[in-house]
Amino acid sequence: MARWLQTCLLLTALLITRGYNAVALELPYEVLDSIVELSSLDPDFTNLTQVNVSDDLGPTRPICRLDLDPDFVAYYEIDMGNDYIVLSSGRKTGDFRKVESGPDPRPTDMLIQQAQKNGQRCEKFYRLSPMGLTICKNDNGTVVAASYNWTADIPEVRTKAGRI
Repeated sequence: MARWLQTCLLLTALLITRGYNAVALELPYEVLDSIVELSSLDPDFTNLTQVNVSDDLGPTRPICRLDLDPDFVAYYEIDMGNDYIVLSSGRKTGDFRKVESGPDPRPTDMLIQQAQKNGQRCEKFYRLSPMGLTICKNDNGTVVAASYNWTADIPEVRTKAGRI
């Protein structure tokens, strides 16, 4: 009976461990290399090595691009406490390793808040331009938030009957 209990405990431990491994992000070599390089050379990023970048529920958010394979993660946005950094995931993006950085709020946090105000939820993030134009789509694939307001600079169109 004791052996059966030990076997059950071992199987439970293996299943739990396997479950935790499924959650972990597999960061590409280029991203890990950028983290090591930035944290050792740039004083602004010394605390980058203290961030748990492999936790899917933690400070790292994957960002895709519409012009690449839909499952290819082109960038990783990493929260470093009061700052964030966006790192390119490799050569496919054509970008240098450190793409963007700055103080909080993170671009994806702003998109999440914008989507929530509209009763929506961001499921996936997409970077559309090197200048940082980013959108998020819900689980139906509909754009629900954007980092640029396309209608803010458009003059109001009037007809003789009033507004359109």
